[in-house]
Amino acid sequence: MQKAEFVKCNAIGAGTSGHNVRLKIVEICRLDIPNVRIAEVIAGDETASIVITLRDDQVDLFKEGDCVELRNAKVEMFTNRFMRLVVDKWGKLRKIPDIKEKVNMANNKSIVEYELVK
Repeated sequence: MQKAEFVKCNAIGAGTSGHNVRLKIVEICRLDIPNVRIAEVIAGDETASIVITLRDDQVDLFKEGDCVELRNAKVEMFTNRFMRLVVDKWGKLRKIPDIKEKVNMANNKSIVEYELVK
């Protein structure tokens, strides 16, 4: 088995998958939807930030300030225009020791609007 190669947040692009990243959680926003457990988390590293969508049991795993390791994460396009990083059943999500670098909130990959070109 190969050792995982980790990338920085600014290397994540629209419609891509297989990302291994280590990020620091800046903000958690739980969405109040009946019978559905979803949270949107703003996290990042020194290069960029991105919104991570947590579902079901993932919602209770983390709090603001925690550092997280995502393996085999993929990018889903929210309303076909905005990037959201997701860890599904084929990926892994876990808490890790603190990352010392400051999160670059100025380069938020999830606020960039993408347009589908046919």
